[in-house]
Formats: sequence, structure tokens, C-alpha cells
Amino acid sequence: MHTLLKIGSRTGLRLPVEEDRVPFMNLRQISADFLRTWEPLPPPGVDPFALEFFDRVLSTASTARRRGLLVIRLADGVILGAVNLNEIVRGAFQSCYLGYWIGQPHARQGYMTEAVALAVRYAFEDLGLHRVEANISPENIPSRALVERLGFAREGLSPRYLRIAGIWRDHERWALTAEDGLARPWSAERRAVLVTGSSGWLGAALVRRLGAAAVGLDPVPAPTTQVVGSVADADLVRRTIRRRGITAVVHAGALHKPHVATHSAEAFIDVNVRGTLVALQAASDLGVERFVFTSTTSLLIDRDIRYGTPDRAHWLTEARAPLRPRNIYGVSKLAAEQLCRLHHELSGLPVTILRTSRFFPEDDDKAHRIAQSGPNTKANELLFRRLTLDDCVDAHLHALERAPALGFDTFIVSAPTPFQTGDAAALATDAPAVVARYHPRYLEVYARLGWTMFPQITRVYDATRSERVLGFRCRTDFGVVLDRLAAGEDPALVVGHQP
Repeated sequence: MHTLLKIGSRTGLRLPVEEDRVPFMNLRQISADFLRTWEPLPPPGVDPFALEFFDRVLSTASTARRRGLLVIRLADGVILGAVNLNEIVRGAFQSCYLGYWIGQPHARQGYMTEAVALAVRYAFEDLGLHRVEANISPENIPSRALVERLGFAREGLSPRYLRIAGIWRDHERWALTAEDGLARPWSAERRAVLVTGSSGWLGAALVRRLGAAAVGLDPVPAPTTQVVGSVADADLVRRTIRRRGITAVVHAGALHKPHVATHSAEAFIDVNVRGTLVALQAASDLGVERFVFTSTTSLLIDRDIRYGTPDRAHWLTEARAPLRPRNIYGVSKLAAEQLCRLHHELSGLPVTILRTSRFFPEDDDKAHRIAQSGPNTKANELLFRRLTLDDCVDAHLHALERAPALGFDTFIVSAPTPFQTGDAAALATDAPAVVARYHPRYLEVYARLGWTMFPQITRVYDATRSERVLGFRCRTDFGVVLDRLAAGEDPALVVGHQP
């Protein structure tokens, strides 16, 4: 059993040993293209992806000027990546430079945030250092978000700082000192979060994930709801924020598309528009630090998209304008988004809007018109217009962390699509052929299940900007679902279907 120098909830840090050579280098080799984007060029004659490179890893792992630490997953001991404390300087400086990498299969799953935090603690507590500096390319959005979450401060820009992929690239200088201390990630120990819509599918999941930090508010009683009432009740919302010490709001409560058939337009305005106005005003007036609003990709769909027969799939991004929602649900959500923008401009309240694609568990309200079963439909939709509930919750928690740094912004949140804009015409005429080009094994998996692909796909929600700017990417996509289906898992459980 190898000695762990620092242990977190999911990861640990230790020094490398000879038996790590093959798994360590295998991980680097399968992640080579992923890593070359950010890693500086090695010295002449050194191949950082060759098996012999591990000799350098071992020889420099623990020296006076460096610590090279492996990031280990505690659950199974798998090597996830590495964190390096480079150029350790003693004397009056007591400083080092931080570097880290994670293997592509493990990226964007939260491992490296904890691992870097452990490494910084090791630098301060075990090595007695005073300052840790990280130099990060401005284009490396996930790394910038990571150090910002941990409390690093941006000190400036170093032009042409490192040579990466043959080009001298600018880097931002981020640093943390022992006096600053690590900022703990947004957590139950430090925050009280008002979650509206806490009896609903998303709200309840958010409350369960936040635990003791959450205060649920919903007109429908439920185990996840502590305050029973409407978000449009200004006195109730303000009283809840004051008495519960609320420092953040996730406004997920709303009437949704299926309610169009059962509720009046006035009800949509009262809940979706007035309720949002009440929550924003209370948050602005009572010193709430951050506000996350759950919106919908539905407001991107006008009547032409919904009822037309296009010769190419509509490629939908945050830049789409003008927006002309086709029903009162979309209109009310768009109005609520504008209230969010206005309150940020007037009060400075940090607001992040998440336009989520489908994540509901029940059958589509138009299921009677769809040839595919519920689980089959949901699996298909992960290609272009769906995400899992777990990913939706993760996106909201990530937005809570990032909201103050973002100020105000709007993001589409959906599972990553494999498609490219050049596929738009083919998707509208022969979607199965396009899917087979990206995921050829789907044919065999679907045949075994008796499933089929939609003959046409006429819209694609592109969540690229969410990944690039928000720093969030859904973990579950169509490829992940195929893996689980191929392994024989229950299709309904795989896609979160609940008839």
C-alpha cells in the first residue's frame, strides 16, 4: 500500500513508484492530443509520451526544487493525472509554480479541483511555502475557473510566456499565499441556498445534493420543501431570505410546457414572470451574493422551427436572435430572463441563466405521435436536445460557484452533441446515417434492443459556449449511454426514464 501524502473525499496525492510506469504513461499516451493543447514543449530529444519519460518523472518527483505528485482516485487507486510543484525557491521567497494535468477520460468530473486544493495544502502545510503561482493560458477556461474557485487571485498577464505547440503564448499569472488560504468550494458549510420549485424534479434533486445548505420553497409540500408557499408571495420570499440567512438563490420554480394545456396565460405570468421579479428584488435588496435562474431552450423555438419542414437542421446557440417563442411558456421564460438582465444592471446582482434542454423523466407530452418508446426517445435526444438530471444539477452547482466571476451571462446546457454544423443538411434528410458515422456501434446496440433512430433531426442545441466560458460540460452523452446499454444495463435506468 502506497503512502498518500494528502487525502480528500475522492482523490489522494502520492509520490510515483516504478510500478506506476505503465499505467501512468498509458494515460498520457491516450490523452496526448488533449494534453498537447496546453503543455509546453519539452527539451530537445525528450518525448513526454514515451515510456522512457517516466524515468524523468521518478528522478524529479521529490527534490529540493520540485515535487511531482500523482493524483489517485481513492475508490480504486487509478491514476487520474498529476500535480507538480515546480521551481521551489526557499530563503525569503518560499514560493513555487503550480502545474497539473488530468487524463482525458477523467477530465471535467471534479477530480482536479480537489487534487489541486490538496497540492496547495501540501505546499503550505508540509513544505512550509508561502506562495503558489499558476500561469494559465487565457484560452484555458477550465483551468482558470479551477484556480478562481480555490481563491487564487489574478495578478496580471505575461506576454509570450510559454512556448506551446510551437507558438509563444501569453499566460495569466494567478497566485495564492498562505495568508489568503484556500477558498473552500461553494458548500453547505458556508452557504444557505434558497431553492425555489423544491418539490419538482430538478428542485428536489438540488435540495438533496446541497443537503443542509438548502432551503426549499414550493407551493406543494414535499420532504425537500421547508417553506410551503409561492415564489410570487413577496412577503414570504423576503421573510425566508432574512430568517434563513440566504446568501444564494437557485430559482428553478416555474410552470412548464405541459402546463400550457392546464393553466391560463395569467398563471404563467404570475408564476414565471412575477415570481422571478419577486425573487430578484428580494435577492437584490437583502444582500444575496449570487442568483442562478433555470430557463429553457424551448424559448429558442419559434413556430417556423416547430412546425416547418427544413432542408437542414437548425443549429441553435445563445446567439440566436430575435427570439420569438411559440407559446406562453417560452414567452414567460424570455420575460423572466430580461428581468434577470435588468436586475443585474441595476443592482450588480450576479445572475447566471441556464437554458436547459430536456431532462424530465416522464414520457414526452407528444409521445403518442412518436414511434420510439420512452427510453429509446430519450437516448436519441441525448444527441441533440437532452441532458441527464445529474448533469443538470451539476450545471446549477457549477453556476453557483462561477456566478460572481461571470457577473451576468446566459448558457445553453445540454449533452455534448457529436454533430458539426456541416452535418445540418444530412441530419434533416437521413439522421440515422449521420449518427452511424459518429457512433457506428449504435446500430448493433439498437438492433438488440429493438430500438430505432429518428429519421430526421431538425434542431441541435450547441452547448459549446457553456463548456468554453462557464467551464461546464455534461458528463453523460450519447456515447456514454451506448457503453452502458452495450454492457446490458436496464435501458430505463440508463436514460432516467420514468413512465
